[in-house]
Amino acid sequence: MPVPIPAGRRVIFAFGGSQGARTINRALVDALAYLLPRRNDIFVIHGVGLMKTPEYHAWEDTSQRLQREYNEEEREHINSFYYAQDYFHNIGDIYAVSDLIVCRGGAGSLNEISAMGKSALIIPKANLPGNHQVMNARAMKRSGGAEVIFEDTVEDGGILLEEVVGQKLAMKILSLLDAKQRLEEMGKCSRAFMNHYAAERIAAEIHGSPLPNSSLTDISAKDLDPLLSDNELLVQLRSAWQEDQKQYEPRKVIVDADDLEYYRHRAASLLTSPSWPDRNLGVKLIGLLKHEEKLSSLLHLLADRTPVSRLQKFFGGDYRQVGFIRRNALISLQILNTWGPEVEARVFEALEDGYYEVRAQAASTMGHFAEKLLQKQAVTEKLLLLIKDRSFEVVREVVLALGAVGGNREVAKGLLGLKEHHYWQVREAALRAVAMLVERRIVTDRDWLLNETSRFILTTTDFRSYSDIKETYRKLHALCKGDEEED
Repeated sequence: MPVPIPAGRRVIFAFGGSQGARTINRALVDALAYLLPRRNDIFVIHGVGLMKTPEYHAWEDTSQRLQREYNEEEREHINSFYYAQDYFHNIGDIYAVSDLIVCRGGAGSLNEISAMGKSALIIPKANLPGNHQVMNARAMKRSGGAEVIFEDTVEDGGILLEEVVGQKLAMKILSLLDAKQRLEEMGKCSRAFMNHYAAERIAAEIHGSPLPNSSLTDISAKDLDPLLSDNELLVQLRSAWQEDQKQYEPRKVIVDADDLEYYRHRAASLLTSPSWPDRNLGVKLIGLLKHEEKLSSLLHLLADRTPVSRLQKFFGGDYRQVGFIRRNALISLQILNTWGPEVEARVFEALEDGYYEVRAQAASTMGHFAEKLLQKQAVTEKLLLLIKDRSFEVVREVVLALGAVGGNREVAKGLLGLKEHHYWQVREAALRAVAMLVERRIVTDRDWLLNETSRFILTTTDFRSYSDIKETYRKLHALCKGDEEED
């Protein structure tokens, strides 16, 4: 061994292959702060890797991070339970003394770990061809031989980086080490994970004979359901959401908790893509996957006013986060169903967005969260001003939002003033909104309402056997007259 390990210590071996893995290296250095109180119980061996590129020098980056994150006294304590080396030629010896191995999800590493019967905490690298590391990690966890932590994707100084939070890694390591029986069982499952009877299997396949050991039931990536592409995932989740928005839960679609976590991290990685269609897809998935941890990212995209180039403006662009992204961020906020001062402020600002679909969706979002609004009067006044918006799609959503938000007779007057609006869709929405005010007991003068709504133009510009506006008008009058009879 390159360093003596004090007796009685539980050993963690963390490495990212021969070249190293930035995610594992940085997460492990950050995790040391949370492992420090257990320095007399554990020992960490760190294979930093040989990578030396202009973008990342494994040894220098790790050393500098240790110097930056910890003072001299802390580093002295860390040295009592932490040993780092760029590469281990005798890796079999390191495996042999380890109780838990933190590693990537490459087939080579997992095959070695399985052969040694060691428990693993896998941090697979995502977005590789065929998602093979993720598939390997899923398979080994399914067999009982491993636990999995997925990378998150963050933007650091304009550079896209994968990240695992150090505290999360430390807590996972300690929880496994503290569950001695669980760790031993993982080791047994790990040993059974890979095909340890390759020659027998080949011979049986050639001769068409049964396996000499019929108890062999290896679990491999091929036995798992394939991961969905981002677009396939979107279709399935959106279909479930549209079918039952009130009871919608992504867990009913993605049953496996690990797969759901992976999809959430994969969706988050799309938010920092240089391609706006990818960011737009990520925004949709963040909502449908109910990835609440990315609420702040949605708000950032909604409020981002980074201008585009002159060429992009020539083709109709306005900001880096195009109108579709801003609109879909609002839809995702509704699906997440989380409200607070910052959310309300961002949605309020979106009521003045230059893109009409964003203004319309912002009004719809205000209506959705009507009971949670913190500045209801200010929102109501803003919506009343937007009744004169140049886009009838915006006016329609504003009117419906006023039905949910409005709290006085003045709102009803504003809605009744739309009785001759050019677009029947706006008139129909106004009647619906008035009905909402009646149901909410905001307006109680039914005679006045019956008289005023009788002046609405109920014609439509399209020919159909069923008229939405006439049916809404009929229901409103029945509601008012029904209330009279009850009184």
